[in-house]
Amino acid sequence: MGQGARSSWARWESWLPLLGALLAPVAAAEEPSLVIAFVDRAPEIDGVLDDPVWQQAAILGPLTQVEPVEGASPTLATSVRIVSDGRALYFGIRCFDDDPSAIIAQKMQRDANVLTDDRISIAIDTFHDRRNGYLFQVNANSARTDGLIENGNLLRNWDAIWEARARIDEAGWVVEIAIPYQSLSFSPSGETWGLNVLRAIRRRDELLRWAAPHQNVSFINMARAGTLKGLVGLSQGLGIRLSPTLVGRVVDDPVAERDYTKLDPGGEIFYKPTPALTATLTANTDFGDTEVDARQVNLSRFTLFFPERREFFLQDAGIFGFADNAVNGRPFFSRRIGLAPDGSEVPIRVGGKLTGRAGPLNLGLMDVYVGDYVFDGEDGPERVDKRNLFAGRLSVNVLEESNVGTMVTHGDPGSNGDNTLLGFDFNYRNSHFLGSKVLVGRAWYQRSWTTGLSDDENAYGAVLQYPNDRIRWRLSARTLEENFFPALGFANRTGIRRYDASIRQRIRPKTFIRTVDMRLTGLAVTDTDGQLESAILGLAPFELGSILGDRLEVLYQYTFEHLSDSFEIREGVLIPSGDYPNSRGTLRIVASQSRRVGGLFEVSWGGFFSGTRLRLRPRIDWRPTRHLLLALEFEQNDVELPEGQFTTRIVRGRLEIAFTADLSWNTFVQYDDVTASVGINSRLRWIIRDGRELVLVYNQGVVDDGDRWTRGRTEALAKVVWTFQF
Repeated sequence: MGQGARSSWARWESWLPLLGALLAPVAAAEEPSLVIAFVDRAPEIDGVLDDPVWQQAAILGPLTQVEPVEGASPTLATSVRIVSDGRALYFGIRCFDDDPSAIIAQKMQRDANVLTDDRISIAIDTFHDRRNGYLFQVNANSARTDGLIENGNLLRNWDAIWEARARIDEAGWVVEIAIPYQSLSFSPSGETWGLNVLRAIRRRDELLRWAAPHQNVSFINMARAGTLKGLVGLSQGLGIRLSPTLVGRVVDDPVAERDYTKLDPGGEIFYKPTPALTATLTANTDFGDTEVDARQVNLSRFTLFFPERREFFLQDAGIFGFADNAVNGRPFFSRRIGLAPDGSEVPIRVGGKLTGRAGPLNLGLMDVYVGDYVFDGEDGPERVDKRNLFAGRLSVNVLEESNVGTMVTHGDPGSNGDNTLLGFDFNYRNSHFLGSKVLVGRAWYQRSWTTGLSDDENAYGAVLQYPNDRIRWRLSARTLEENFFPALGFANRTGIRRYDASIRQRIRPKTFIRTVDMRLTGLAVTDTDGQLESAILGLAPFELGSILGDRLEVLYQYTFEHLSDSFEIREGVLIPSGDYPNSRGTLRIVASQSRRVGGLFEVSWGGFFSGTRLRLRPRIDWRPTRHLLLALEFEQNDVELPEGQFTTRIVRGRLEIAFTADLSWNTFVQYDDVTASVGINSRLRWIIRDGRELVLVYNQGVVDDGDRWTRGRTEALAKVVWTFQF
């Protein structure tokens, strides 16, 4: 071998250990396992472990501390029993506690955030592909939440049909859970599922886990889950679910001079051609019972992003996820469907989806037919014709935890033009990098084709992440060319190259202060020729976290904005083109919702374009009992510029009454002085049983016309959903 060849080989040889770490197969040594026990009849789900079938159950091995002391024995014992009758998976869990009166159980509603309570969490990987799964959580009040796990991301706005009942007694608390197989997708040939179980003892900040009890490993990292074996002969019945709906609505709108009463039938049909695939058909879809968005005041040049909340689009939404799913440059954003550019509702006549998995393939197809509509455009009323809107996603699992895929969308919901998008992505994940660390990498490319445009329609980027406990860093770069337009996605800033970097170091003192974080972030945005347009350099010298989750954070930011053109930030206030370097500081104090009284206080002050901005954001949450929440939030921006001075204010108030875990009444009141209006949304939800519910909604608008307050749009709605499974 020549000298050049030897030196070349030496360079490659130095990289071999790292390459081996990147491609190392998943080690199974740490994975605990359990063989499921089958019983002849189902246990009664009542929160009492007195059913004889629990004596036949498979008993999960011991849980281990993840926090505060990794690898330590729990301070309180937990007993987890699992059985199946072939139709559902049942958990009977006893959480022993030496002081039951100290159990934290503040939340009581379905889909409440129970992370601040004592809770049980169950993660299930039904395909055992080490990438995806389902999350089910219950607290001691029987408050239930669920979500989809897709490639390490958690989508919480998803509801399954399942059952859970919890009860506090003299020995601690008990929860019984039933998860029907009809609510899950799984491989019919797979006898082994991924499984992990977590218990949180909130007052001690203690997290206990069955598998992978490491602070570096997220609970929803299914690559490190244990295994549940012996899952054979599972039944989903005929795989048919019918969910007819009936919606009655009364509207009186004096502004638009419209008033009407309507009674609309509709509904959804779900069919599983295989246990791993779900076909969904929706007709005459009405989303009037969806929770309203929190109002925001836009002080930037770019469109704001609001998350999807509608159930039809959230079902299996993770399958449509693409690359890092960043907000700007997202190829598919389902909120584009059924909503006009001015925010008004567009009728969805019929829609269909096919989602699921077949071996290493992950498939998502969606086609929705929307009606025509008229909206208020920049140049007056604009009409958009009825049309089909399509999105398709296909990915293939490769290596141990990674996948490669493609995305295609067709249709423009906001105009009568044509738009098509094609994208490709590679998503790499290794949960055994250098032993027990996690490394994530993503690369992607997109191209759009839009009527009237022919060049500069590409977008591409890459991300490398090291999302671990003590050290966490992230590097990313993306380019969105000037004419890139994902009509069924979201892009609020194009013609740019964006570079992001962040690093966080965590210290874990063994005191009342449980975590001390130090963070450095950087952002640079240029145009496609390299001209700097925006930059942010952020330094958080410390963020303190307490046992109960209280936080104290101090943040300094240097910002830079280059305006090529002037823009109107507020009516009559025009910021001229130019360069605007500034600095600002932020103090944020958070009182944990684990307490009866929690809240937030945030103050930020510093330069803002050619002047200054003072931002105040106080919030208080009071829970006198588990049945009642009173919350008040205020947000104010005082902006002083040479071009003009103005103040923006938003006030939000919440009253939540949980009569039981399945019957709640929530009222959300909002005011902002930009629209000079009040919005009242009051919502009574009665879950008779999962899949069968009654929702009553009252919406009232009140407008300040300058002289007096006048009544705006009034809407009363009643919606009944009644699901049948076969």
